[in-house]
Amino acid sequence: MADNPIPGPSRPKRPTIRDPKRLTEDEMLSLMFYSDSEEEPYQESDSDWSGAEDAERAIAENDDQPGQVVSDLEEGDPEQMEEEVPLETIVNWLENPPNLKKIPFTGRQELKVGIPGEGKPIDFFKLLADDEFFDLLISQTNDYAELVFLNDRNPGPHSRISRWKPVDKQEISRFLGLIFLMGIIQVPRLRDYWRTDRFYNLAFRNYMSRNRFLVVLRCLHFAHNPQEGEPRPADRLHKVRTLVDFFNHKMFAIYSPQKNLSIDESMLLWRGRLLFRQYIKNKKHKYGVKFYLLTESNGTIMKLQIYTGAADDMGGKGHAANVVLHLASDYLDKGYSIYMDNYYNSVRLARQLLNRMTYCTGTLRAGRKETPGDVSKAKLKVGESVQRYGGHVCVGKWKDKRDVLYITTEHENTLQEVTSTSGNTKMKPTPIAEYNKYMSGIDLQDQIMAYYPSHRKTIRWYKKVGLHIIEMMLYNSFMLYNKFSSPKLSYLDYRHSVIESLLPDPTTSTTAKPTSDDLHLPSKCEVAESGRKLRKRCRWCSQQGIRKDSQYYCAKCPETPGLCLELCFESFHKNIAK
Repeated sequence: MADNPIPGPSRPKRPTIRDPKRLTEDEMLSLMFYSDSEEEPYQESDSDWSGAEDAERAIAENDDQPGQVVSDLEEGDPEQMEEEVPLETIVNWLENPPNLKKIPFTGRQELKVGIPGEGKPIDFFKLLADDEFFDLLISQTNDYAELVFLNDRNPGPHSRISRWKPVDKQEISRFLGLIFLMGIIQVPRLRDYWRTDRFYNLAFRNYMSRNRFLVVLRCLHFAHNPQEGEPRPADRLHKVRTLVDFFNHKMFAIYSPQKNLSIDESMLLWRGRLLFRQYIKNKKHKYGVKFYLLTESNGTIMKLQIYTGAADDMGGKGHAANVVLHLASDYLDKGYSIYMDNYYNSVRLARQLLNRMTYCTGTLRAGRKETPGDVSKAKLKVGESVQRYGGHVCVGKWKDKRDVLYITTEHENTLQEVTSTSGNTKMKPTPIAEYNKYMSGIDLQDQIMAYYPSHRKTIRWYKKVGLHIIEMMLYNSFMLYNKFSSPKLSYLDYRHSVIESLLPDPTTSTTAKPTSDDLHLPSKCEVAESGRKLRKRCRWCSQQGIRKDSQYYCAKCPETPGLCLELCFESFHKNIAK
């Protein structure tokens, strides 16, 4: 039988069956805003911050590095696709170099406010963490603690939140001082900071009891939580938006940066469930919250943006260009130079920035629209280069160990001698040499901050993001101090100085000493209505890493700690009397 040339009906499509294990976006939004529980597992980890250590920023700096930066996203990712360019905007590329556009730099690197106080480290930290910042933390933390207490229908007699008292500026300062100190002193578990044995015996309990620290961390908030019946915020960053805006506005208000800026991304490790969690395969920490940063070449962060997915205001087509224009919005029309890698750069964006009196330089992807084909497809030998000019934009290609495609609106395509850290010299095109010189700011900032990680794993993403932004404020204040004050300090010494100011006078923990001179005698726990004997966890055994319950407790000590009747009761009171 002959084959029928007319195609038959296609196979009917199978109905899509929703995986019951997958949550809808509404369900996940509900988890984001309404899943706070009183008991948070405060787990510990190593540094959760992953910088761009895997990104190959130093183009052909040495023989071990490839010549072109690998983008974080795949080539066909819709989030980085450019908008369609009308044919009439396509540039005619010329081989002979015309004069590049000369843009005068009208900005000025300066501190817009006077040097604060006596110019000490704590004065520069308070330049960023001012009264408005502390008022934000105090008001939102107290409001959220009240909300948690009211919603807790059956708080246990020993529940931390049942003994909540409002925080004030002095206590929040101590809390931040302890957070910063945790970045310097690393211990395996959070509770180890309050251990009293001779191998630890740290000073943390002199400033705040463990239970008080944990309940403040539990209630730490940066924004109003929507009540039942109130509309859900559409902004996925609602819980940290106020802090993000505060950081950006504060940096713009107090400091004007140098001419050369860079834009890049970094990852804050997060492996929990989150709508805008990103996966970047060529990073050491592949899962996390993605930060876009505008920095100086020395790492000072001028502006930040957190990526919340393709659905946000800057997602979808033209995403990379939108990010650049948003981060650079305060510095356009002033002659600044922006250095970026091939994830952001395009001919279209270069022309947009040039129209706003702003230079750009960096690597370029061969597949980007309007990239001249005779440059991207050119076959070169090692050391050779080719370039084309059009509309005050230069696109070039240079062969080192591999091809490097680049774009610039500022630098002539001349060769210059560059000496590597190993002492070897090499001739490189000026755009590549300048890119390597000014593109290291974010890597430097990531590296320095990773030395002293203070945030721990919690089930609340916004606390990790918020605490990291506060760490950025500390880092920026360090950079400003070394620019405008003296003596010059290392980041460790600067951090020590700020901590000493935040924790000035050691005081005994609220759990340390009895409140009166009365004799402390053991009391026995009451019997429940059901007839079951009630017990309390022994405080002394717990400090030794042993879990043991006791029928006895000390009614005279604050928080009425449970204690074993034999050795623990005496040992506990001898220790706190020292």
